[in-house]
Amino acid sequence: MVFLIIIFLAFLILIHELGHFLMAKLFGVRVEEFGFGFPPRLLAKKFGKTVYSFNILPFGGFVRIFGLEKEPEKLGDKLNPPKDSFLAQPVWRRSLILLAGISMNVFLGWLLFSFIFMLGNPYRLLISEVFLNSPAKIADLKPGDAVLKINRGEQTLQAPLTAEEFSKFIQEDPGGIFDLTIKRQEKVLNFQIQGRSKPPAGQGPMGIALADVGSAKQPFFQAFLKGGAMTFSVLKEVAVGLFKFFSQVFVNSEILKSVAGPVGIFSLAFQFGSFGLFYFLQFIAILSLNLAVLNILPFPALDGGQIIFFLIEKIKGSPVSFRVQKLINGFGLAALIILMLLVTIQDITKIW
Repeated sequence: MVFLIIIFLAFLILIHELGHFLMAKLFGVRVEEFGFGFPPRLLAKKFGKTVYSFNILPFGGFVRIFGLEKEPEKLGDKLNPPKDSFLAQPVWRRSLILLAGISMNVFLGWLLFSFIFMLGNPYRLLISEVFLNSPAKIADLKPGDAVLKINRGEQTLQAPLTAEEFSKFIQEDPGGIFDLTIKRQEKVLNFQIQGRSKPPAGQGPMGIALADVGSAKQPFFQAFLKGGAMTFSVLKEVAVGLFKFFSQVFVNSEILKSVAGPVGIFSLAFQFGSFGLFYFLQFIAILSLNLAVLNILPFPALDGGQIIFFLIEKIKGSPVSFRVQKLINGFGLAALIILMLLVTIQDITKIW
């Protein structure tokens, strides 16, 4: 599971870089290297003018486009850079090369949602939360467990059953003894749980929250349309969420608790993976769309920030000084690193 999560998370970054790569190639811009993972390098092969490398650290990938990060003076003639360099391209082409990475993340999210609708998901009753110090917690029930059967004396309820049916069955004798059969990943487990007649508010006799999950399989075209609708719905929600976050991050420290860093994302991926393929793919799709929206933000060091420089260039008729761009991007990158460190520390404290 851990290896699978690393591969999928790395793939999200790699697919973003692939977008930059393909658009650069389409416009005849030289790509110096396209790498899977990060150095040190394991294998490398040059085809044409591009080196394709496979690197040791499997945390994504990268693309080195000729002239993207070099000062104009280092490319030769400052006023007339090489025709196959990034700087020699008109503003609209440079913008499209950067937007292509974002577009690939959106397209991946769309494809995954479409595949999820085509795949369908059998209807199940899942335990979505187990409350602390509850009978369910003591018995070692876990979020993601699928309820197969519940007994009380000679009375039995079997799957398929709903959260409403389950709750009604327990409420008939909240302090009773229940035999519960659940499925956890590929294992079928049995538990005996003593209910509570007077549980804390909102917890119920067993101390669990339940979720009815599942969807019917959809034909290809309908799944593709539903996948598109879901994609744009998620994009909207993510954009609104990020706007609220950045508008409050400097005035409300509590807002940091609403986001997750690399550690938190890995933990969430593991949780969704334990629920099954359907939920894991859904999480990856949402994460891909999060990356797309994050990268389009007009913030230094992100694709959106670079496009702002291009717009300024278009308006004033000359590019923003490379030194100024480097300085602003440096501050932006430092701010992102500090934010990431703060969120990562928060993630670790949550887990431990």
